[in-house]
Amino acid sequence: MSKNRLVLMASCALLALGSVVTPAQAEESQDAEAVAADQASQMAEQTSAIQSDLSGLREVEASARARSAAAEAESEKLAKELERNRTEVEEARRLVSIYTRSAYMNGPTELTALASIVDSEDPADLLSRTDTATRLGNYKDNEFREATALLERTEESKRASDAALEAARASLAAVEDQMSGLRRQLADVASEWADRIQALGGFIDEEQMKRNTAAAKSWAEYLAKLADWKVPPFTIQQLRKGELPDGLTQSRKVPGVAFAEHDGERLTVLPERTIASMTYAVSRMGMPYKWRTNSAKEMDCSSLVERAWNVPALPKEERDLDRPLISGGAREQAKQTALLGREDRQLGDLVFLSDPGAGVNHVGMAVTDALMVAADSRSGAINAVSIPEDRVWKVGRQSLREPVVSNVVPEAGKKKFQCGADPASFISLPDGRTLTAPDACAPKPEVFSEAHMQPDALFVGRCVAMLWSQITTIYGWVAVPIGPYPDHVSGRAVDVMMPALCDADPSNVGIGNQIAEFFMQNAKKFNVQYMMWQHRIWNATYETPKPVDQWRMVSERGDCTSNHMDHVHITMNGPNVAPGIGKEFNRDDWVNPPSDDSKSDDSGSQDSGSGSKPKESLPEKPNRPPAKDDAPAQTQDPAPADQAPKPESADSENK
Repeated sequence: MSKNRLVLMASCALLALGSVVTPAQAEESQDAEAVAADQASQMAEQTSAIQSDLSGLREVEASARARSAAAEAESEKLAKELERNRTEVEEARRLVSIYTRSAYMNGPTELTALASIVDSEDPADLLSRTDTATRLGNYKDNEFREATALLERTEESKRASDAALEAARASLAAVEDQMSGLRRQLADVASEWADRIQALGGFIDEEQMKRNTAAAKSWAEYLAKLADWKVPPFTIQQLRKGELPDGLTQSRKVPGVAFAEHDGERLTVLPERTIASMTYAVSRMGMPYKWRTNSAKEMDCSSLVERAWNVPALPKEERDLDRPLISGGAREQAKQTALLGREDRQLGDLVFLSDPGAGVNHVGMAVTDALMVAADSRSGAINAVSIPEDRVWKVGRQSLREPVVSNVVPEAGKKKFQCGADPASFISLPDGRTLTAPDACAPKPEVFSEAHMQPDALFVGRCVAMLWSQITTIYGWVAVPIGPYPDHVSGRAVDVMMPALCDADPSNVGIGNQIAEFFMQNAKKFNVQYMMWQHRIWNATYETPKPVDQWRMVSERGDCTSNHMDHVHITMNGPNVAPGIGKEFNRDDWVNPPSDDSKSDDSGSQDSGSGSKPKESLPEKPNRPPAKDDAPAQTQDPAPADQAPKPESADSENK
């Protein structure tokens, strides 16, 4: 694998849109991304090594626990036997005492009489009974000595048993301390990873960075609490049999987990395998997503779940091997996993997402109440993803027994979603990679203010800011309309300002052409209505894609900004009003604007770029600089003679 490919993988892994970094961005942040890739790899290796040690200790811990249980059972058995022996000795001592006292006080004759009080008139029979009583006294004396000797032997055995029990408990405690220490190490690694994610904020999408950091920190805190409380580990088999270590309880209302209490606080305790699974997933945050792949470096959503559940228990030499794909992916996992209602979601549960027409199409692992770790096609990486409650179908708990009969699961329809996104919405980027959806780009407020923007225009502004690092200023909404076509005041237009502005810099043309051509080719997906650039206009409503130099010319407007030489203007179709916009102007003014060519953008609308605006028409505008010039006189720029009739609402392009 080439170094560039590794850098690309790191970029995909650590950006919210994993796959939307341009070559320019990749070159600028190559060193940082290489460091990040190395850190992500180290994180995975560290957790794998610690998890391996934990797996090895599980067998030691199980053996120590078995020895401790056996020693405790033997000690309890001997304690009961010792109690019986003491009772027997006391009884023998009582009888011997009776005979001894009688012999001392009354002599042998009285002893015999005492032992032989019978109603008999036969002297021979009386003599026989007297002899029997004498021998009985001797027997009781022997019985007492034997009972005493047995008691001494039992006491010795009990002392040895207690010593063995103490040693077994000490051995178990030592193993548990080791496991708590390893859990603490896992917590420290997860916490360190969260800090590193935060430190890499310069080239990771800020919102995704926050989610990944929150997930890593939350899991680190959970592991640390297990270590601090010295919560004993337990297996799924122990949980199912109800044979949990001391201090843990179960609840019928919440099956498949245990609970621990400490200083009045109650903690959900997961089986050790679920903990290992969640740790695996968290440690892989940042690695690239790839559809229908199940490798150690790239995977899709169902593959992440499969690897997380199975790989930690494998021998070290097998953990990085490719694994078989799950036929049916997330849907098949939903069929074979014990399901609960979405309101029953617990830490570590599988979260299955379903969409109308697409069925169950995504799965992640709940790491907080609001986040799941998933190999996510929309973000292009394994990330902490906000759980969309309206799309959650059910949750799966792998610690419960698999269903005997496969669950009935919503099947895929015409929409072929792949781990949360529709491939039909995927967009090819200039560098050959893929953007999973128009809304997959992250905010970049230092470049583009999103105030009052409509959704489509907001997505366009975000994607320009994220895809072209050379662009440092994008204008959007203005406070009042200029002219009858309020593209900007309605929040459905953006002006992408070129780096060199009006300077005669050839790089402007190259960057502007790339932006214009990208949104022209993807006009339908971004809902573009028309664009203006380099004194030309292209309308997606009735024109086919063509090179920028073949776009229709517009009339001369007098200066660089008015002629769109320093910015690409992009207007989206309406109405798709963002919250609050409808209260600020009359929508009827722009939903069906007049079709008078003298008022179209072709003829020199006054609502232009960053300059050439009438000063009296531009009070304070949050997304625009002060006006510089009066607008040029309007002139007509008729459409070509062979131009097809235009729809009324699309004939009035306005910048």
